Amino acid sequence: LHATAEDVTAVGRALARAGVLLYQPTLITAPPELTRLALTTIGEASTDGGARILGAHLEGPFLAAERAGAHPREWLRAPDLDLLASFLLCGCPVTTVTVAPELERAHETIEGLLAKGVTVSIGHTDATAPLAHAAFDQGDIHREFAIASHELARAVERIDQPEALADQRHGALGGGLLGNDG
Repeated sequence: LHATAEDVTAVGRALARAGVLLYQPTLITAPPELTRLALTTIGEASTDGGARILGAHLEGPFLAAERAGAHPREWLRAPDLDLLASFLLCGCPVTTVTVAPELERAHETIEGLLAKGVTVSIGHTDATAPLAHAAFDQGDIHREFAIASHELARAVERIDQPEALADQRHGALGGGLLGNDG
């Protein structure tokens, strides 16, 4: 999150040398001012001679604290439309946002993102299957939702554990995904 525009340009050129034509930088949860600065910096980077940036993926801060992983818990929060708007106004277009659908205001945030053409990813979530279904039912979600492969793999792995199936919270996302006919 502390890279310069020149650093981002150098990454794009290195990716192009490796055969990558397009990429999407992912930002983890950070203080809002640092996220805005990083988005501005990415937007200022040159793609001349390098891979083209499709837009940024905000993997946070709208994540479940119980599933934070490497994300600093002190910066996680419930979806905040004003904060999100401040991110969307920075120099780099935001093309994907990861949201835990069980958080307060997640439904309206997902709805707003989809209306703006932003891909929504369910991840770092403790959602139950009904909550996952409710998120998927917000639109043509089976095409607009991108599921982080590590989250899906972990969720599907839990489905094979009988003790996890007895608890509706464990494996809920996997069950929601596998049971969703969208």
